[in-house]
Amino acid sequence: MEFLNIENLSFTTPEDPNQNNLDYISTISDPEVFLGILNKYISDKSLLKWVADRSYKHINHFDKIVLFDNEDPNSFRLTMNASLATTLHNQRAD
Repeated sequence: MEFLNIENLSFTTPEDPNQNNLDYISTISDPEVFLGILNKYISDKSLLKWVADRSYKHINHFDKIVLFDNEDPNSFRLTMNASLATTLHNQRAD
């Protein structure tokens, strides 16, 4: 999953990690970039299986789709929340 370059997110490097992380999130949240990421998963059965194996139903009844997780507890995990429900919930309560 090198196309995500999530290793660029860091608590300790570069000099301004907060700005670096915000820049990264800004880039991957661009609709064209994000759809490109999703299309890579959809077109590669091994990546799609990797995502399916790590994703789960959240206690608040939405699907937590894990797009990247390097399993390092000091690193970042990229997830997408998906729901068909029409009710709202407080993300901070999760």
